[in-house]
Amino acid sequence: MTIVDLRADDLLLALRQASGETGLSLQAGPRPLNADGTVQFVRLGPTGNGPAAPAVVRLCDRSDNATREAIIANHLNREGFPTPPVLLTGSLGDALGGAWLLIELVPGPRVRLGSSRRPQEVIRLIRSVRARPALLADLTARLHRIDPEPARRDLARTDSGFDWRQFLWDRATSVRGPEAAEVVEWLELNEPTPSPLVLSHGDLHIDNVVISADGPQIIDWGIGCLAPPARDVACTMFALLTTGSRLAPGPTRPAFAALGRRLSVQFLGRYRAGAPFVLSDDELEWHRVLYSMNRLFWAALDCGALTPADSAEPMPARGRANEILRAEFPLHTRIIRDITGVELRREPSTMDGNRFAP
Repeated sequence: MTIVDLRADDLLLALRQASGETGLSLQAGPRPLNADGTVQFVRLGPTGNGPAAPAVVRLCDRSDNATREAIIANHLNREGFPTPPVLLTGSLGDALGGAWLLIELVPGPRVRLGSSRRPQEVIRLIRSVRARPALLADLTARLHRIDPEPARRDLARTDSGFDWRQFLWDRATSVRGPEAAEVVEWLELNEPTPSPLVLSHGDLHIDNVVISADGPQIIDWGIGCLAPPARDVACTMFALLTTGSRLAPGPTRPAFAALGRRLSVQFLGRYRAGAPFVLSDDELEWHRVLYSMNRLFWAALDCGALTPADSAEPMPARGRANEILRAEFPLHTRIIRDITGVELRREPSTMDGNRFAP
């Protein structure tokens, strides 16, 4: 039985036994959080004697992934970094598949670009967008200043490390086509000596920031690990580059593109001013190319159907991937061309299965 087939009763039994809350119930879930459904989200409901428990459950496909996330989140908490702690972890056993983490719920809105037309909301959103580079840069630099050694020791002791480079490399080299092969060759020939490893989030964009009563907190450490700081910087720069562009009507896209470039540059300047290490242009450019190749791979995945967290209706994942690829393809090809000199000429329609067709 896979984690997708997990019955609510099985999860509830495991949670009740681990927490001692025999009246624990589920308010919502499980619902997929990622493309292949291997990480899911469950919100706890009333315990039977009181209000909804202030916690959520993440279901993972493998126990080492849950262990790694708990080690990183709890080390960051001990160091005073703003992220919700993991309260309990447990295995669901081979018969059920995977593991679970009980994580403290952070009440508060995520930082998003909304679509309201009311003047006060528009003003608030403009201020929010302008504040994003500084917010993300300060959080990233603060994260990278934390001593990773205690987490490294615990990850090694539990054999729950994550090979970020192999993970990204396997996907980058799976993008097919003659021009893609040239990009991979450039990556092979130009890989820089990495900066000292830091605690890295791996997916640090604005949707993973929750504004709580105590200030911003970072959530979702599912692919967190020890990695060079450029891994996070490349991801966040691209997220800022695309600010609002997917929501913008056609005639306004150039303005949003200019806004995204400005936000990305502001983020990089602010991060470098507070970072614990000097981040060279060569290392950052290499990671930006690797990240773009991974986005192209992800967008080509044919992964069945997803159910968004705010909807009970399934959304075809292939259609969503194609939509994202159409929006991002020109930007990724420009990033790759400007850095490597290689022009990717493939169109989204040339995808075949989970790869670009040759």
